[in-house]
Amino acid sequence: MRLIVTAMKNEGPFILEWAAYHLSIGFDQFLVYTNDCDDGTDAIWERLAELGHGAHVISDKIKQRGIQKTALMRADDHPLTAQAEWLSCLDCDEFLNIKHGHGRLDDLLGHSPEAHLHIISWRRFGAAGVIGYDDKPVTEQFTRAMPENCPFPFHNYGLKSIWRADAPYARIGVHRPLDPDPARLEDIKVVNAAGRELPMYCDKRLWLLPEIAGFEGAQVNHYALRSAQSFLVKRDRGLPNSKVTDLDLSYWAERNFNTVEDVSIARRQPEMQEKLAELMADPVLADLHHKATLAHRQKISDLMQQPETLKLFLQLIATETGVISPGMARRLNPLIAKSWEADRARKRAERKGGA
Repeated sequence: MRLIVTAMKNEGPFILEWAAYHLSIGFDQFLVYTNDCDDGTDAIWERLAELGHGAHVISDKIKQRGIQKTALMRADDHPLTAQAEWLSCLDCDEFLNIKHGHGRLDDLLGHSPEAHLHIISWRRFGAAGVIGYDDKPVTEQFTRAMPENCPFPFHNYGLKSIWRADAPYARIGVHRPLDPDPARLEDIKVVNAAGRELPMYCDKRLWLLPEIAGFEGAQVNHYALRSAQSFLVKRDRGLPNSKVTDLDLSYWAERNFNTVEDVSIARRQPEMQEKLAELMADPVLADLHHKATLAHRQKISDLMQQPETLKLFLQLIATETGVISPGMARRLNPLIAKSWEADRARKRAERKGGA
């Protein structure tokens, strides 16, 4: 059994595409930990578990190490983990894009059958000028990405992995398994997606060195931003693995790569759509997805009423080449006018107080 372990909060509108895609390439089950969701993320995973697609756990009593690491620590002892033959930790904005063969897990694993650990490069995908949220597949909307040779900033070359459950590692990690058995280090075979052996990756490195990073064989399509409006929701939610990273204009700019077109994942769309249709055929799941999209839209509307969030949104779209639609302009202009008037009133009050 091939298992994805992950943690999620308020990813409701994006779950079914992500799950359908990974089922279509050969993963069998999901072990998902959720916390403090208000968009139906927890209900969607509960229903997916009822339909036989894995297990859902409400994550409470978060430890000091944070939401994501708390979840992975608990996953180490979950019965589903004990049944797995292969393990991977992928977030809801990460899609394992395999280029070997037909783009399935069998093709990746069969390329280096003796490997215990497959290291796979991130490829960052930008917002591609998409400003508003739309209930369409992420993998179809966002097709602009970083170039292959892109060493700055250093975290461009992040890694993810898939590993044998019987490999001599003690714990599940966000990027790769942790704590290899020192007595068996020489027995561990680690390869990149192209099949090149990487003996140095038995250590704790989280980022690939530029000279061995690359997208040959496979990559993890990383849609960290999605649309400008959906980014506001992500900012409101926060990151599962960091309490200190600001989801601000700098975060956006460092990840908004739209340099080259990459549609290599498109060949998987027919099978993904077929699996998605199977999931949506369940009326309960279809209703939960619909409610999640409504909750996402309402959250966007609520956030846009906040002056600081509106200011950030205007900064985001100023960096994009997308054209504001007339409908969005009609919605935005009153908000901007209201924000400006509030700002002028504040400054008048400050001047009056100073006098």
